[in-house]
Amino acid sequence: DDFREDPPKDWFRLAPGREVRLRYACLIRCTGVVKDDKGEVVELRCTWDPESWGGAAPDGRVVRGTLHWVSAAHALPIEARLYDRLFSVENPGTTEGRSFLDEVNPASMLQLTSCLAEPYLGTAGLLPGARLQFERLGYFCLDPASAADKQIWNRTVTLKDSWAKLEAKAGAGARAGGKTAAPKTSPQPTTVPVSSAAAVASVASAPAVASTEIGIEDLARVDLRVGIVREAAHVPEAKKLIRLMVDIGEGRLRQIFAGLRAFYPDPSVLLGQRVIVVANLKPRQMKFGLSEGMILAAGGGDRPHRVATFDGADLAAAPQPGDKIA
Repeated sequence: DDFREDPPKDWFRLAPGREVRLRYACLIRCTGVVKDDKGEVVELRCTWDPESWGGAAPDGRVVRGTLHWVSAAHALPIEARLYDRLFSVENPGTTEGRSFLDEVNPASMLQLTSCLAEPYLGTAGLLPGARLQFERLGYFCLDPASAADKQIWNRTVTLKDSWAKLEAKAGAGARAGGKTAAPKTSPQPTTVPVSSAAAVASVASAPAVASTEIGIEDLARVDLRVGIVREAAHVPEAKKLIRLMVDIGEGRLRQIFAGLRAFYPDPSVLLGQRVIVVANLKPRQMKFGLSEGMILAAGGGDRPHRVATFDGADLAAAPQPGDKIA
């Protein structure tokens, strides 16, 4: 999924001659492609920049692609079962002349037996039924049939809406196949590309939305987790930022930059605090490092902004790193 030999436009992942960032590691550039007798890619030859540890370019060059990866020498072999829709249509059994059995999705379960995962899965003492999010893939639970030497993970929720893609494709086909064009309407912009002044102007001139209410399904998309601040310091290169290293129960620390320097002249007061982390916020690459989430804080007017924390002296009953906030 992260390599194309003949990449399309706006492809920022790996391709021959292209440079990408291995998350938390370094910058690499693809210099060669090895194929088998059938022409399938089996190996990529790459060079790496030894001055780019942490993923930052030493000369400040922009590298837009960031890839998730695992070390084959240290990874844990697992089996993954990818479940999809049981039926290939949204309403099975409603088409005249077709049985619902004819509409069973042949790809409703894809069994992958040679997957590699972070070694954390083998050392965390996870019990059957344990649920984790595999980055960029979806939510998985540990199958009761797992063995000590071969875990089985079942995907329960994907991160992409397959139906939205199918409906968009069907709609495009219907428009292309029609003899007359549908009346043109002015689309309502829903996002603002920061690089497009025209788009900003378009949104600014659009009518105000009548309601700011959201549905429960929108709120459910925000993954709020309990985190404990393990490290806290100012960012020398930035006047407004502090750098926090936060434990949210992943077996590693997340680096999060927060614009709170004016309110925390001594950020060490946050050490050990239980904070609220937006865990599924898209990581943002900054010139001094990768920010992997957001810490919630509140304040306004003449009052300083303060990080929201969980109070209480009973540590045994306190929320633990990674606990979901609902």
